[in-house]
Amino acid sequence: MNTRSCKAKGKRLQKNVQIFLLEKYKPLGLVEGDIENAIMGEHGRDIKLSPAAERLIPYDIECKNTENFNRNSAIQQAEHNTKKGRIPVVVFKRNHSKTYAIIKESNFNNTEKFQFFTIRSKVFNTWDVLDKCSFIRFYRNDEPYLILEFKLLFI
Repeated sequence: MNTRSCKAKGKRLQKNVQIFLLEKYKPLGLVEGDIENAIMGEHGRDIKLSPAAERLIPYDIECKNTENFNRNSAIQQAEHNTKKGRIPVVVFKRNHSKTYAIIKESNFNNTEKFQFFTIRSKVFNTWDVLDKCSFIRFYRNDEPYLILEFKLLFI
């Protein structure tokens, strides 16, 4: 896949996340312009939030739309780009898949609503596991992280 196609694929995921968030938070007063996509290659978060949006949405979002997903690298990038006091989230997908999110378990308040499949191994193929179950708990540096459908962060 050439560079232009890869960037277009990433931009598509950013746009889908932007649309989802605007639809979810419009009833609370957000308007067009409160949630914007970063320019491809721009440093920082992939989803830019206005101060009004930041008050409603606690997450700083890093988007990855790729077949070869590197979980640890994406988490590291999201944590590096997150503002102080906010919650880093990696949103990811591949062709023909649902959109998923990775979040530290300590930052997700609804764990009791889901039955998570726990993986203790440091090495596993994210896509292979997601083909079998939709809710995953894994450990990175002895800290539990969760993988779940992106939209479930907002229930």
